[in-house]
Amino acid sequence: MKFFKKVWGLFKERLGNIFIHPQYLTLKFRKKEIEFLTKYIKGITLDIGSGSQWYKDAVIKKTNSYISLDYPPTSKLYEETYGKKPHIYGDARKLCIKSSAIDTVLFLDVIEHIDDPEAALREINRILKDEGIFCFSVPFLYPLHDIPYDYRRWTVFGIQDMMKKNNFQIIEYVKRGNFGTIWGIFFNLNLMYIIQKIIGYKFFFKWILLLFLFPLIFIFSILMNILALILEKTVSSDRFTLGYTVVAKKNVCKNYGD
Repeated sequence: MKFFKKVWGLFKERLGNIFIHPQYLTLKFRKKEIEFLTKYIKGITLDIGSGSQWYKDAVIKKTNSYISLDYPPTSKLYEETYGKKPHIYGDARKLCIKSSAIDTVLFLDVIEHIDDPEAALREINRILKDEGIFCFSVPFLYPLHDIPYDYRRWTVFGIQDMMKKNNFQIIEYVKRGNFGTIWGIFFNLNLMYIIQKIIGYKFFFKWILLLFLFPLIFIFSILMNILALILEKTVSSDRFTLGYTVVAKKNVCKNYGD
């Protein structure tokens, strides 16, 4: 199974941005997301939950210093799959970093995997300088992933409430796709989950079955990606999105929580 995870991880990093990939409908937002965030990234930047660090090169151009941090158990997966090690290991709920030391914090697709997000937000607020920048992304309509470490989903109103309670002010946010995106990615991810389940079976004929299914799944994925792209242009509603990418800043106040 580890071999397949590594192969799939490399395939995702190299071909995820073209429509032959089953996860294209989510991965295509990567470039737009990092272009959106680099307008705000500045100074000493801490990347919490850095994972595969796919955006590292783009971020470094905008910073004085880029520091990647990851949680040891989850970091092991990215080290095995992508060969990416963080600069430091740590826990977002209790950061071993001086108060008011960081200009920008990146927290991309991480908060849903933390059992106590409020503790993480308090720590991020603590280590940021006054009016420091907090860039993060959260899922809304997206399947369970990294099971069992997937705890929550947020609406835009939940995000606004969470930021206010933790002494942040939202500067700007963007959505990730609409109804067409969701419809397509749910279909494609379900195909992937079927493959993963078959790989886990302990019988020899699964390899014959997989050889038959792999080409079909990629054909279906390509057709679904094309159809979803058409739907994205023709059917739109603020009620449907995969998630949000948000830029906020630390409020300057004497008493935390005012």
